[in-house]
Amino acid sequence: MGNLTQAEIFGAEPDAGKAQKILPDGSGLHLRVGKPAKKGKPAPRYWQARIKWQGKWLWVGIGSAHDMTAEEARRQNFNLRADAAQRTRCSDICASG
Repeated sequence: MGNLTQAEIFGAEPDAGKAQKILPDGSGLHLRVGKPAKKGKPAPRYWQARIKWQGKWLWVGIGSAHDMTAEEARRQNFNLRADAAQRTRCSDICASG
C-alpha cells in the first residue's frame, strides 16, 4: 500500500448510500472521509491510526486532514506506534496521539 496523494486525500467522497469511506495510507494510517454536513461545505476528513495493542484493535484519532499535512499525520502515526508498545493502559495510548 502506498501513500495517499493530495488529490486522493481531498478528492475522495463516500460511495453512494454510505456515510463514510476509509482509505488506507500505509503503516496502519487511514483517512476517514465523511459526508458534508451541509451542501457546499467540505467533507470532514480525519486521520486515524489502527493499532493492535494487547491483542485488541484500536482506532486512535490523529487529527483533521484540513489542519495537518499527510506528512505530519504519518510522523504522528509513527510516533504513536512506537509509544503504544510501552503503554500499559488504553487511555494512555488514546491521550498520547
